[in-house]
Amino acid sequence: MGVEAFYGGSNAKEIAASQRLLDVSVFSLSKDFRIPFPDGTFDLVVSNQVMEHVNDLNFTLSEISRVLKPSGKLLTLFPTIDVIREGHCGIPFAHWFAKNSKWRYPYMRLMRGLGLGYFKKDKSQRQWVLNFMDWLDMYTVYRSYTDIRQLFIKNKFVIGHCEDDYINYRLKKKGLNLPFLLQKSVIWKVFTRRFCRSMAGIVIISTKEVSK
Repeated sequence: MGVEAFYGGSNAKEIAASQRLLDVSVFSLSKDFRIPFPDGTFDLVVSNQVMEHVNDLNFTLSEISRVLKPSGKLLTLFPTIDVIREGHCGIPFAHWFAKNSKWRYPYMRLMRGLGLGYFKKDKSQRQWVLNFMDWLDMYTVYRSYTDIRQLFIKNKFVIGHCEDDYINYRLKKKGLNLPFLLQKSVIWKVFTRRFCRSMAGIVIISTKEVSK
């Protein structure tokens, strides 16, 4: 089962409808953003590259916690403010500028002029930058890891990091199997956590606390 907000920044709803998935296996959030399932429905919730688009992360985590069974798992991947490359427009550090920063436009225009950026077809450099600035302001919210961790704890989640498993899986898909001792070493776990946070985002599997 899947749940989607179907926000205005994408055509996901049209895609789901065209594939006959809408209201069959992909469901819309309600108008008050409630997940349309009863309490304690799921053993596992997966959220892939979503949380940086959520304005009220506290409410979102509380809803996920509600539909999870006790000891249920939340596997989530998403970028924090620490990530170097803004993954939607492809410009490094674009998300580090304040909305009203006078330096953001000239910086992004320079990077775009150097050939960086995604979805550039049929747009001038100026229009591309202006459009992406508006899109980032409207549809992304980047937070520090400290703030994210506090919200997970507030909503009764015990955080476990699994960046090492994620990197091991991605490398294996490319035909590269690391030595077992390296995969299980503390050095590898520390390296993959820092690498992911800087280059892609955090990868965490959290467990819902059992009420005492």
